[in-house]
Amino acid sequence: MKINSYKMIVRKILLFLMVLCFTGVFAQQKIVKGIVVSSDGSPLPSASVIERGTSNGTETDFDGNFSITVTNESSILKVAYLGYTTKEIPVQNKTYLKITLSEDANTLNEIVVIGYGSINQKNVTGAVGKVNSTLLRDLPDVSFQNKLAGKLAGVSISQTTGAPGGNSSIRIRGTGSISGGNDPLIVIDGFIVSNDNNSSSTQGSRQGSTNVSENSQNPLSNLNPNDIEDVQVLKDAAAAAIYGSRGANGVIIITTKRGKEGKPVFSLNISSGIQTVSKTYDMMDAYEYAEQNYIARRNAGTLANYPSALIPYLNDEPGLTNTDWQAALFRPAAMDIYDFSLKGGSKKTKYYISANYTNQDGIIVGSGYKRYSLRVNLDTEINDRLKIGVNINPSLAVSDLVPSEGPYFVDGVVNLALLSIPTEPIYNPDGSFNFNQNTASGSGPFVNPIAIANLYDDELKQTRILVGSNLDYDFTKNFKFKTQIGLDFGSWNRDIYRPSTIEYRGVAGPSNPTARNFSTQKYNWLWENTLTYSNTFSENHNVNALFGYSVQKDLRERSGLIATDFQNDLVQTINTNNNTIQSAFSAKDEWSIISYFSRLMYDYKGKYLLSASFRRDGSSRFGANSKWGDFSSVSLGWRISDEAFFKNDLVNDFKLRASYGERGNNQIGNYSGIARLGSSNYVFDDNIVNGLAPINSSNAGLTWEKNSEFNYGLDLAFLNNKIVINADYFISTTKDLLFNIPVPGSSGTPGGNSLQNIGSIENRGFELGITNNARIGDFKITTNANISSIKNKILSFGLNNDPIILNGSRAETSIAQIGQPIGSFYGYNVKGVFTTQEQLNNSAQWVGGGSFIGDFMFEDVNNDGVINADDRKIIGNYIPDYTFGITTRMEYKNIDFSLAIQGKQNFEVLHTSQRYLGNMETFSNYRSDSFNNAYISSDNPGNGQVYRPNASPTGGNANISSYHVEDGSYVRIQNITLGYSFDSKILGSLGNLQSFRVYATAVNPFTFTNYPGYNPDVNSRPNNALTQGEDYGTYPLAKNFLVGLNLSF
Repeated sequence: MKINSYKMIVRKILLFLMVLCFTGVFAQQKIVKGIVVSSDGSPLPSASVIERGTSNGTETDFDGNFSITVTNESSILKVAYLGYTTKEIPVQNKTYLKITLSEDANTLNEIVVIGYGSINQKNVTGAVGKVNSTLLRDLPDVSFQNKLAGKLAGVSISQTTGAPGGNSSIRIRGTGSISGGNDPLIVIDGFIVSNDNNSSSTQGSRQGSTNVSENSQNPLSNLNPNDIEDVQVLKDAAAAAIYGSRGANGVIIITTKRGKEGKPVFSLNISSGIQTVSKTYDMMDAYEYAEQNYIARRNAGTLANYPSALIPYLNDEPGLTNTDWQAALFRPAAMDIYDFSLKGGSKKTKYYISANYTNQDGIIVGSGYKRYSLRVNLDTEINDRLKIGVNINPSLAVSDLVPSEGPYFVDGVVNLALLSIPTEPIYNPDGSFNFNQNTASGSGPFVNPIAIANLYDDELKQTRILVGSNLDYDFTKNFKFKTQIGLDFGSWNRDIYRPSTIEYRGVAGPSNPTARNFSTQKYNWLWENTLTYSNTFSENHNVNALFGYSVQKDLRERSGLIATDFQNDLVQTINTNNNTIQSAFSAKDEWSIISYFSRLMYDYKGKYLLSASFRRDGSSRFGANSKWGDFSSVSLGWRISDEAFFKNDLVNDFKLRASYGERGNNQIGNYSGIARLGSSNYVFDDNIVNGLAPINSSNAGLTWEKNSEFNYGLDLAFLNNKIVINADYFISTTKDLLFNIPVPGSSGTPGGNSLQNIGSIENRGFELGITNNARIGDFKITTNANISSIKNKILSFGLNNDPIILNGSRAETSIAQIGQPIGSFYGYNVKGVFTTQEQLNNSAQWVGGGSFIGDFMFEDVNNDGVINADDRKIIGNYIPDYTFGITTRMEYKNIDFSLAIQGKQNFEVLHTSQRYLGNMETFSNYRSDSFNNAYISSDNPGNGQVYRPNASPTGGNANISSYHVEDGSYVRIQNITLGYSFDSKILGSLGNLQSFRVYATAVNPFTFTNYPGYNPDVNSRPNNALTQGEDYGTYPLAKNFLVGLNLSF
């Protein structure tokens, strides 16, 4: 009992001492509340309020209110808000503060990241565009590229496939190469990313994809768009020349988010929605199909072969099979995105951590995409001179693919769904898939596309780890050294299995199963060192000099197996004991580059500006005699608004810019300049023996394509920088174009090619961007608009400058010709349809069997009286006359609304699928509008643009012509978002929430176009600059309706 009493006394004493201690502590601390507003009294949400010299900080809520516990009355609060001057406020004896921030008179002081450094936006002398994270929010896309569409002048982004995780095409200031790559250089937090990760040789390919290009998965979809702080685009040669032989197509610099001084801030972003196909074709139903088939056979004199199964349809009997194959192939698909982040730090160490999970089902049955990603960005200051940064970004992307792209004869399910006969059911009465149209006579044959989409197994796993570390050391105030090393490891594994339950075209099942396995590992490492000197002389002369050294190496290891003769469909893995190996390979290739570079930037009072750069690159990819190349640039700026003679109260900034630069393009094969051997069979002693033979000729002088560019621009800012205008005009010329020249067999390389530097291309155009920021009381609006126009033409090409006719998805669909845009469509020009005998008698007719009433009337280009191959001409081009984008964001108190519009005008699409969808024979189903507008008789001549149905075609109607070229112009409502942010009173009742916003978004809700296909921005051959703009069956775009929430605490 005494012991218990003793323990009780001790506990009371300890409790008293603890209370006394904490009372002393809290007596020192002080709670300060307040509000941060602009000069007109409007609240400033998310302004940072930090106790100076500590990591103690907070942010204002939506109404500008804050509450912070400071150390004592001697504390000083540092208050900052983007676009406003920072203030420091002593606490003293106050418990409530009303802090008014004034707008920064020069918001052009915003920092712009350029190659190997940064600069105030007002001092930029090249053509550099910037998009910050605000413009990218609320767009639920797994790809950051698609979010950039329409945001920057001169940057054309085409979402050529709607497949989840699918690749996008980015072109900066047009197409500048015919055989080299046209993709821009991508730099993520200083690391130069390989641009060949989207090739089929890396990702693998499905059966038959060699007949048509397969849209690859986006290798950058592993990058979580919510981790991006901003994106800078170096457009002109002066800005991009610092990247030398890799800057010809422009440079995209991505900066990810980093930690900030202050207490930890947790953010959670969740969105969930439903996707549906944005558009479908208007195809004939079963009754129209029966009527069209009857007319076609009647015109051909083959009514005796009319299928008896179609007679009930001709008689309009109700309740018959009437299959909508598109409706069966497309489905409503869910999309969910979960994003979590944590950021904060002390004065010395700052951190940003994020995790993301994305789950997107595809609108085509059987397709889908999942992404798991993690990011850790850590920055620490060891001492006043030494700083270290670390970036770690592991990710895993899993794609469930279906063979959506391509023609019907290689399992292209989109084309198959369009061509399949509507009188055939999808399923048999027992629930199994119906394959009757695959073996029935009179049409097709077509494999059931719904069976392929459901049973075809194709999974691609992309694992990627991007690691970077940098060390910054300040030798003195003026001399700074930085070294950065990074590693990009990527692994692609693709497993494809085509089971026995899917028939092969024209062959009744069960089929012989086929499996494919492709595996790729890539190791890409980079080490860069820079020394920067900056100083100001005599208060007015500002100098910044950069010297650097860089080395990078990329190693790729690949292997693949193709096997058949599986015992059953239960075990789908390849085993040599149970399967027949049809082919197997392993390969290894690598490239390396070493560089020396420098840059000088000078300005006098910020009024006269000069920037010059030089880079020398040595690349392993080029010939033995031309491995090194030099690239330089110079740019000038004149700030007229700072001149004494220029006095204008409305104009805040007026700057003229001019630049010239040279850069290169090294996007070719790793061993193109070296003579190589390939597999080749030969006869020895009356037996066929495997061997090797030359496949190309060596070229010791092979070098990079060289791009030179003049750029002239101006920057204007009005009304206290509320209106900012940027305009540019450029002339860009690429010479030493790379092209494969056939080599005669007598040279010892039968059927081989030699890659040569021949030809030149010019792109010239203008760009205009306008930004408007306005505030009236509680109402705020920000609008960004841009428009650009590019004219492209071939200056020289080939050995003798003769036109070169090129094969697309069909033979001879495009042409490369001097003075014309690259990849122009080539074919016959349709003037109309013959409707009278008099027209036939007085017009040139098809050389192969003549023409008849109801056939196409082609233009006789050479006026020789017959229509043949000599009458083909350029019939269109994929390059638009202009592109534009408008993004606007409005805020009123707690409500925000944003709208994004994007479009391209006056360009054509080669609608190759129209060869089947509109050919009016008896081969397949057809477009309803084609049938309804077709020539039927003199009493029903149609619209004069569609030839007659005919089971035995005449007149050359199916040849590639202007009938297959259609206007692709469109205006797309890219995004509509309505959001609501809860005020501080509600947040206070919910705990420690700093912000809580809910929103609803519609993505791609409307596309206004006359193009009849799924997507006018289509490109079935994305990797071939000479045959761009084909639509031969591709994954349609989806429109997405979702709801989401953003909260931080």
